Amino acid sequence: MITDLITYLLKEAAALEVEGLKTKTDDVLDKFFVRLDLEKEKMVRPVMEEFFVRLEEQKEVALRQFARLSVFVAGLFLTAIGVAFIIDTLVDYDGVGFVAVGVVVLLASYFMRKK
Repeated sequence: MITDLITYLLKEAAALEVEGLKTKTDDVLDKFFVRLDLEKEKMVRPVMEEFFVRLEEQKEVALRQFARLSVFVAGLFLTAIGVAFIIDTLVDYDGVGFVAVGVVVLLASYFMRKK
């Protein structure tokens, strides 16, 4: 009976020790994965920050190019209207200058799209 009790206590102690080791292993694994997540974040964060900085720079460049292009188009439009008025005053037919400039602008836009 005493041997049975000692055997039972040893089995329980072994089970508790195994449970304790399992708990310790789980704790170690949790700490490992937390550290892994932190390391991954340390590696990814600079890359993402650089990506967003470059994206912001590209956005600024695109906005500047769009502003230049819109000013250029507005200048072309005003020039076309001026040329149309000049042609219209030189030719006796009303509206010929506007039609001529419109055709030139359409041809220019067609050839610009092809490139």
